[in-house]
Amino acid sequence: MSATLEQAIENQQQMPEERRLMFSVSDYRKISEAGILPAKPKTELIRGVIYMMLPIGRPHGICTALLHSLFATHLSIEHWAIFDQVTVEFDDESAPEPDLCILRGSPRAFEDREPRADEYAYLIEVAQTSLKSDRTTKLSLYAEHGVSDYWIVNLVDRVIEAYSQPYTDANSGQSIYKNCHIYAEQDSVTMPFDGLSPLVFKVADILPGKSAK
Repeated sequence: MSATLEQAIENQQQMPEERRLMFSVSDYRKISEAGILPAKPKTELIRGVIYMMLPIGRPHGICTALLHSLFATHLSIEHWAIFDQVTVEFDDESAPEPDLCILRGSPRAFEDREPRADEYAYLIEVAQTSLKSDRTTKLSLYAEHGVSDYWIVNLVDRVIEAYSQPYTDANSGQSIYKNCHIYAEQDSVTMPFDGLSPLVFKVADILPGKSAK
């Protein structure tokens, strides 16, 4: 990405909302396919605004790989889909790219359509440099679109933040989650899955940098 284009995207993000140049998902897809938005650094569209995604470091990549392996061992491909860093088109204004999506249904069920809100079992972000936006911008977006369980693997504090029960606050009009459970590094986690025994693992099992005990 050229320095000029990178600066233009940063400037747009800092502008007051009424002065921003807003894009639809269709617009975003077209300019990406035209090569105006090169593959690196990657970008995503959030409520009509193009955001640059920060580079993924080794700890982030290791954590994502460990999570995928954990889920793939427990879930059958006939009934569950595990997508890594795939673009999710919630509506015509947002196309985020979460680190992991676990969906109810075979991967082939989503070849020609976007998942419904009730088909998201878990949506997971692995957060290091992106922790602030994952706790605010992404959290609000996912709650707004009815993602029932949103988890942040917080590599900064070495915890899992498990958010559930999305709702819209009557006073602020902001979409948030009613519940947040923090799992510390030494804790065991129990993840329920429809029709299956729960998946039980230690937080340390999926964190990079230290051997699980």
